[in-house]
Amino acid sequence: MPPPSLILGFGTLFLSSILSSVIALPPPVTSSYKIVDSFAGASFFDNFDFWTGPDPTTGFVDYKDNVTAHNLGLASVSGGVAYMKVDSTNTYAPPPNSNGRPSVRISSKKTYTHGLFLADIAHMPGSICGVWPAFWTFGANWPNNGEIDIIEGVDKNTNNKISLHSGDNCKVTAQPESGTLLTTDCAESTGGGSGCSVGDGSTSSYGDGFNAVNGGVYAMEWTSTSIKVWFFPRSSIPNSITHGSPDVKTFGTPVAFFSGCDFDTHFANHQIVFDTNFCGVWAGQYDYQTTNCPSAAQGWAGCVTDVGNNPGWFSNAYWAINSVKIYQ
Repeated sequence: MPPPSLILGFGTLFLSSILSSVIALPPPVTSSYKIVDSFAGASFFDNFDFWTGPDPTTGFVDYKDNVTAHNLGLASVSGGVAYMKVDSTNTYAPPPNSNGRPSVRISSKKTYTHGLFLADIAHMPGSICGVWPAFWTFGANWPNNGEIDIIEGVDKNTNNKISLHSGDNCKVTAQPESGTLLTTDCAESTGGGSGCSVGDGSTSSYGDGFNAVNGGVYAMEWTSTSIKVWFFPRSSIPNSITHGSPDVKTFGTPVAFFSGCDFDTHFANHQIVFDTNFCGVWAGQYDYQTTNCPSAAQGWAGCVTDVGNNPGWFSNAYWAINSVKIYQ
């Protein structure tokens, strides 16, 4: 039998080897983002104001206040999910005989500059004639404080369009992204009103395709040097998001990657907005004639006619939001 000193020597050497291996392991990856706000469940609508003014884009829509929207069933929470619907029962005459189809537009009470914004959405308005849904952020001094359109489309669109709108002198450059850079001038005065935008080639990120995969999570990261947007279908949400510690390094290539603009000069103090509009400049004036909707040939007027006369079209024009979380 070896002497005790030799056994002790072997033991010390063995323990030292184990400790060296443990110390050599890389530290676990942790997110630099910490949650600052979470909007979910029964208190979801407590975090938002309800817009009740005329639509700034000439939409054929009648936005209802908080109490009225809840009384009409246009805003509600059920099973922990926040729902925003539109009237799908009644017909509405063109202006000036009505303001349009009742709907909801909400804006967060708090404003944000920079951060990681995560929206877990189970359902959004479908690809329907006359509908113009959006999830976006914007600053009060528009367009000088900027606008970030995270989800937006019109009529029977099947693909999402991600856009920035700004004051003068904000142009972006192409970066690695899975979407297609469509326009580079974000300024309202020189960009023709369309902003700088990226088109998503995936049909699972918007409208009917989004709903077919039970939605998913949209992530928008806003820093001094870039604005990025990702979409993760329900079946492929990153573990770091699921576990409440989002790590953008694991998110992969964004759908949209805007850089090259002095973002701190052009984007600040944004509210978070969800709305469902009808017709308006984009859905009615610019896009409607390109659709196969019944009154497409009449453009905006035809959009108003179709939206007013066909309430049954809009039973699927609703948002179902599991949560909105803001990290900074």
